[in-house]
Amino acid sequence: MELTYAQAYELLKEYNEGDFHLKHGRIVGDVMRWYAEKLGYGDEADFWAIVGLLHDLDFEQFPEQHCIKSQELMRQRGLDERLIRATASHGYGHHVDIRPEHEMEKVLFAVDELTGLIGAVALMRPSKSVDDLEVKSVKKKFKDKRFAAGCSREIIQQGADMLGWDLDTLIERGWLQMQGERYPVVAFTEQSMRFLREVKSFLLKVPKDKAPAPKPERKKKARSSSTEFAGEMDQRLFEELRKLRAEIAHEEDVPAYVVFSNATLADMSARKPSDTDEFLQVSGVGKAKLERYGDRFLEAIADYAALHDSGAAD
Repeated sequence: MELTYAQAYELLKEYNEGDFHLKHGRIVGDVMRWYAEKLGYGDEADFWAIVGLLHDLDFEQFPEQHCIKSQELMRQRGLDERLIRATASHGYGHHVDIRPEHEMEKVLFAVDELTGLIGAVALMRPSKSVDDLEVKSVKKKFKDKRFAAGCSREIIQQGADMLGWDLDTLIERGWLQMQGERYPVVAFTEQSMRFLREVKSFLLKVPKDKAPAPKPERKKKARSSSTEFAGEMDQRLFEELRKLRAEIAHEEDVPAYVVFSNATLADMSARKPSDTDEFLQVSGVGKAKLERYGDRFLEAIADYAALHDSGAAD
């Protein structure tokens, strides 16, 4: 039996009432969908999203049988064995002996803990959001084993190794997907939820509420090892494209990443396509996105180029 995303979410709600578990499922589902499209599995993006959505199906009611009970619950409903195996495999080495084999399973294994770490770093910021979070802050906190200790660095590193990625690549891709979208990402992993249940109180240091000193503007160079941009990203154009994306997302009442991901906008700002053929060369752009959004983004890029060239001539 195959599930739609809506049916999968109803199943998740059947066994989970807490908002933190439902939110974590949605977050990981969105991350998995993004990776499916990024890694060349766009035709299975919905399935990847459902795997992420249901990976902790049993954790709220059956924490001691995590990744075991979920298999039973899914088989009782006659669900796809691929879904059952994939969701259970993220517990490899801790709950089950189902080793992640498919790239989808390896991604899930890595990003489940990583989303929790990025969310914890975001909580330390005055905004409580990933929207203004810098990737270097995540890398710094990854090295601090005392920070968000419930987010296993060992599992994150193991996941990167499984994928054949260096740790920086994994962190940067996770940050890039989550940063700047419509819904700020703050998630708790199963280890951190166990900690919150067992510990009645704890201290959390929060920065003083004061305006930070303005930082000098500087260009950010895209890292080809993690995002495969076509050159140096134009930060100002990137921000203009983000504004346009936000405008379109508001018009269509969809999350911003449904229009284009940050990675796609970054590549677009590096390539500066001037026609439809060049636009199709941008990472994450296909014929459907070209037909739907191409004219508006090409116009925005052309307007930016004209203004920029004019300013340079002066």
